[in-house]
Amino acid sequence: MLSGCQIGDLVSIYADVHKKCKKGFQKLFEDEGKLFIGNGIVKMQRYQLFSNNIVQKGIAVEVKETTSGCPSIGDDFLPSGTALLQNLPSIICVACLDPQPGDTVLDMCASPGNKTTHIAELTRNQGTIVAIDKTKNKVKQLKALCEKFGAKVHCFEADSTKIVALSQISDKTVCDGPPFSPEAFDRILLDAPCSVLGKRPQIVNRLSKKEIRSYVPIQRKLFESAVKLLKPNGTLVYSTCTITLAENEAMVAWALKTFENLKLIKPKITMGSPGWAGVLADEDRRLVQRFGSECDVDSVGFFFACFVKKKEEK
Repeated sequence: MLSGCQIGDLVSIYADVHKKCKKGFQKLFEDEGKLFIGNGIVKMQRYQLFSNNIVQKGIAVEVKETTSGCPSIGDDFLPSGTALLQNLPSIICVACLDPQPGDTVLDMCASPGNKTTHIAELTRNQGTIVAIDKTKNKVKQLKALCEKFGAKVHCFEADSTKIVALSQISDKTVCDGPPFSPEAFDRILLDAPCSVLGKRPQIVNRLSKKEIRSYVPIQRKLFESAVKLLKPNGTLVYSTCTITLAENEAMVAWALKTFENLKLIKPKITMGSPGWAGVLADEDRRLVQRFGSECDVDSVGFFFACFVKKKEEK
């Protein structure tokens, strides 16, 4: 940003992919890693951005034009508490969970609460909805969003890999919080922690292979908890906002092999693409939903699969 730049000026925005444009750089910056993002209006003075004595927060440049041509629509676009903006696949995956009034529903990794509030909306606030997340700040954020939209949700801070009781608990309900009795929920959403490679366009990603691979063991542990907590004939939706085979199709293949009482079913809504080939049978590949720029519905990278827990035959 030029030293004479003022609030209200129109500027072009570039990404420094190679991290060569350092603070205090005086010359016109030219590098093959300089990537044009869009144009916008300056909202802060230059010293507010680069001073060591000021905490940098807020909007520095309000983007007006992007290379994609998509309009800028934020949470302040609509009156507060009237609507919540979500990506299309996130909406579809909760719709395919199909929560009904009277259902007992668990959202295992719920923060920030977008899908949780959608679940409450679909039950018309007439279900028993339990939302879990691992940290105090995330649960605080979750509760705030539920309160904002009037969603009746029981929110708890817990590790969802450790919320299953060893046996039935007769003196408490799910509303009292974890641990929960086995087979306590009609429907479970496992929107698993993942490598987040599909969430938004990224100029460059510096995640290591080790970091990406670290999510699979966690996802499997969460899956084990979900299956134990799901009632017979109950519905489980597994979803991620990433694109890797290991966290998506391979996770489904592992679940079908590990849990003989799980059945992969066709989602209520099918707007994405079939799963990638390689680990699932063609029939099963057509039952999962993969979203991204390669499918007919151009969207963020996302994946989900729907399961039903089969009732044990006596």
